[in-house]
Amino acid sequence: MAGVQILRVKSNPQRAFRYKLNLVRLCFNKGYDIQTTRALIIFVSFIIALPQTEQKKFEQEIIKTIVMEEKPLIEVDRSTTLLLTRIFFGKPYEELMAEWKAKADRLGRASGRRKAKKEMEKAKKEMEKAKKEMEKSMSERVEELAKARAEELAKARAEELAKARAEELAKARAEELAKARAEELAKKKIERLKKKTKEEQKRTSILQAYFQAGLPVNTISKIFDTDTATIKKIISQAKKKKTEKNGKPPKGSSS
Repeated sequence: MAGVQILRVKSNPQRAFRYKLNLVRLCFNKGYDIQTTRALIIFVSFIIALPQTEQKKFEQEIIKTIVMEEKPLIEVDRSTTLLLTRIFFGKPYEELMAEWKAKADRLGRASGRRKAKKEMEKAKKEMEKAKKEMEKSMSERVEELAKARAEELAKARAEELAKARAEELAKARAEELAKARAEELAKKKIERLKKKTKEEQKRTSILQAYFQAGLPVNTISKIFDTDTATIKKIISQAKKKKTEKNGKPPKGSSS
């Protein structure tokens, strides 16, 4: 609450003063033990720094809250009063009141108030000392958190780069395998075409040999289990190729 709200009130000392006072009172009213309440007050004092005039006003309000109001806090909220006196003076309320009354009887009301003021100044110094210790501790903690955060970010970045590199290698490997597969399929296709061409050439040569040997087309058709039209077409193409190759009609072309 202190860290968030101070951003809203830091430019307005009066608002910061009221907020700090209310926040300290809230610490008292939460019912925490003395050690926790003291730590909270020190923390709030550290986070919400006031100008000197407002800080003095704040301290006076705390004093008035304990014993100097027209209607003392003891009559309004006994538990809070007991806690306040223990935090600021380190002793029970009844003992503090008895001491103040005895001193006031001896020294007079004005003198008693001066003495009370000195004791409050002493309490203030103790709080300032605790504040410095808290500031040092918080500074060290902030440095630790900053270092841990930097290490965390560096680790996350390294993991991100490693992941990107792994994806890049996987993609390159996939492309390499796809290329190799395509080349393999193309090679097999070429081999099949070559094999088919050789078989067709061999078949045509045998068919032509049968034809030149004088076998009828019908007989050749039955041998190759192919219709006569196809046989005639193959023989005609073979004759044409041979004519183009030799530049003259093949022997027996008149048959």
